[in-house]
Amino acid sequence: MTEILLISHGLMAEGILDSMKMLIGEVNNVEKITFSVDMGIDELQEEVKAYLSSKKDKNFLIFTDLKGGTPFNVASILTHEIEGVKVFYGMNLPIVIEAVSLKDSVSFEDLIQHIENSIEDSIGFSEL
Repeated sequence: MTEILLISHGLMAEGILDSMKMLIGEVNNVEKITFSVDMGIDELQEEVKAYLSSKKDKNFLIFTDLKGGTPFNVASILTHEIEGVKVFYGMNLPIVIEAVSLKDSVSFEDLIQHIENSIEDSIGFSEL
C-alpha cells in the first residue's frame, strides 16, 4: 500500500489537500505536514520521521513544494534511513490528484513512473 504525504512551507500542503477533497471527495492514506514559520528544522524532521515510522510495511510518496527547501531536504535525508520512500518536488494539485487516484490500483514503482511521465501534463501555459 502507498501512503502519500504532502509537506510544504506554510499552508500550501493543507490547501492542496483541501482543494483535492473538493474535487474528488474524501481520500484515504493522504496526510499533510506544515513547516510553519515558528518551527525548526529538527522539529520538522522529528514530525516527518514519526509519521513515516508509525506506518510499518508501507511505501511513501512524499510531495514537497520546492527543490532545496527544508521540507524537501528533510524528506530526502530520511530516504536514506527508511526504505520505500520517494520524494517529489514541485507539488501541484493536478499531480497530487493523479497520484491519489492511482495509488491503490498500481504498484509503487508503476505509480512513480506514471507520475514522472505525467509531469509535463500538470504544468504549462495556456494555448488558447
